[in-house]
Amino acid sequence: MNAKQEYRPTYQTSLVDPSDFWRSAAEAISWDVAPEQILDTTARPTARWFPDARLNTSYNALDRHVRDLTAEPASTNDDTDTAAETGISEKRAVARISPP
Repeated sequence: MNAKQEYRPTYQTSLVDPSDFWRSAAEAISWDVAPEQILDTTARPTARWFPDARLNTSYNALDRHVRDLTAEPASTNDDTDTAAETGISEKRAVARISPP
């Protein structure tokens, strides 16, 4: 099944049962404390999603992806003057910009 075929049923679930939709989506997140409650509507008019959960946003945005980096070339540069091709791996690129 491709993304286009998956979109409609996923979208319908998000409308019909938003808590179930977000419970499923939350499985893709690395939680420090996983949510027990998905949606708290007691503080109307503002609802609170995952009110009892805790996560590290930086870890989810960066660190967990760095952990899975490879030594395969992430980018290459074709030098038209010398006809040389150079490359850098994902791991090496991150190591060059990370603090010691």
